[in-house]
Order: sequence, then structure tokens, then C-alpha cells
Amino acid sequence: LVSAKTVERVLDSFFEEPRLKPNYLPKHLLIDEFKGTKDCQGAMCFILSDADTGKIFDILEDRRSFKLIAYFMRFTYHARK
Repeated sequence: LVSAKTVERVLDSFFEEPRLKPNYLPKHLLIDEFKGTKDCQGAMCFILSDADTGKIFDILEDRRSFKLIAYFMRFTYHARK
């Protein structure tokens, strides 16, 4: 028998969080919002997908405009252009 915490730790060891490159944004973004869990910062979460590949690019815990502006300002001007 294994504890739930041990299972969580083992599963987490297989998960590698993608590191966003500040000089890259997909040319075409799909944007949507969805109801997050209670531990999310805002009432709605924000999901960004690459329209060309259909792959999820990132999920943000908050859709408020100041959070979105701060998120996109992390990328270079060239990437945002």
C-alpha cells in the first residue's frame, strides 16, 4: 500500500512544466476562458492554443486585463508583433 502523497510525488516527477521562450509566440493564437478551480486567482482562467497545431500554448489562472498585459509583456516586441 502506498500513500496518496507518494503517488503524487512520483507523478510529479514525470511532469516537466514547459518553459516559455520569451522570443516566441505562435503566429495564430486561439483564446478561450473557462471556469477554474477554487484555488485559481480569478473567477475564470484563460487558455491559449496554437491555432496551427491545435496544441495548448499556456493556461493562465486569471483573465483580468492587467494580468494578460503583464503576461504578454514578458515576450519580446518581435514575438508580439
